[in-house]
Amino acid sequence: MDIKLTFCVHKSCEPEITGTALSWEEQLQYKYILDADGLGSVFRSKHLLISGSLVFKIDTPIAQFWATEIRPWIHFVPVSWHDLEDDLPRKVKWAMEHDAEAQRIMLNGHRWVMTHLTDANVAWFQEQALNAIAQRQAEEFPPIPGAAKFCCNHLEGADPHYRSKCIEYAPQHMLTCDTQPNAFKIACTGTS
Repeated sequence: MDIKLTFCVHKSCEPEITGTALSWEEQLQYKYILDADGLGSVFRSKHLLISGSLVFKIDTPIAQFWATEIRPWIHFVPVSWHDLEDDLPRKVKWAMEHDAEAQRIMLNGHRWVMTHLTDANVAWFQEQALNAIAQRQAEEFPPIPGAAKFCCNHLEGADPHYRSKCIEYAPQHMLTCDTQPNAFKIACTGTS
């Protein structure tokens, strides 16, 4: 296996353990791909599971909200963090010797993401989380003087993807409004 670190904080990292990072497109050329945390949760896990590569996921206490729903040996191949140097080569060897089973695991992971991590499901989960936080607030906060309520039409000039998602999933009262100033424009350009 040719595995290298692409970023090293310590100046003492030997050149033989570091390498150049691969682009996303280059990573997708590989049959197997490693899902390893850095300083926090791996936000690319969803994309790895739908990449067409078999995901080897290092066990970790850090996880995204949906990670408890996917299962080792069903959606991904688990790899021990404590025994990484021995466990990863052993699991890769297993995958190479059990190609049909590895393919089934990869397809299960892909299917799970496409079924459960839709934009609508993720938006619903975010709404539930925000509502739960709001219910625990001890007091009502008064509006900030001069602040405008957020509306989808405030995203004019923003990335078209974000504007289309806002229009697709926002409650009716957030689709259009005539509040001024345009808070998004102020934040992005310094003008209203």
